[in-house]
Amino acid sequence: MGNMLTLIIIGPYLEKLLGHWCFLAVYLICGLGASDGLMVYSYVTHDWGTSAYGASGALFGLFGVVLLVFQRTHADIRGMVIWIVLDLAMPLFIPNVAWQAHIGGFVIGLVLGWLLLDGIPALRRRPLWVRMLVYGAVLVVLLVVLAVVLTPSWLIRFELQTPQINLPDMP
Repeated sequence: MGNMLTLIIIGPYLEKLLGHWCFLAVYLICGLGASDGLMVYSYVTHDWGTSAYGASGALFGLFGVVLLVFQRTHADIRGMVIWIVLDLAMPLFIPNVAWQAHIGGFVIGLVLGWLLLDGIPALRRRPLWVRMLVYGAVLVVLLVVLAVVLTPSWLIRFELQTPQINLPDMP
């Protein structure tokens, strides 16, 4: 419920700024960054039993983009910062919240937002969809490579060796 409320509040604002397809790309890339945030945590702690689902990590990526846009337009960001801090503190009060995904999504949102707003000089004057395509593709490749590199070989072997369950044919 909280994720949907957050998406209803900040989604239309960002979608109007970015357009439908760029907004979708930002959201999905931030979701991938959220997954990598959890992967980095698992790699560092060797706790591969942690799992997560949901949209909150991707929403934290949107927080990162909105924060940069607000800062760039000299809007008052205090409310946004308070909201982010409260959401980051949520795992202190609600168990089993994937704070690692929140941080991963937020970091990727900040990086992608910075790239779209400033980025490399050669792309600054290009249309937004071109910048999104270039930066998005690079980030997706880097995030997938990071996930592959961090995944332990024993986990890959386990997944490949898991027996398939054959269900009887239904009449």
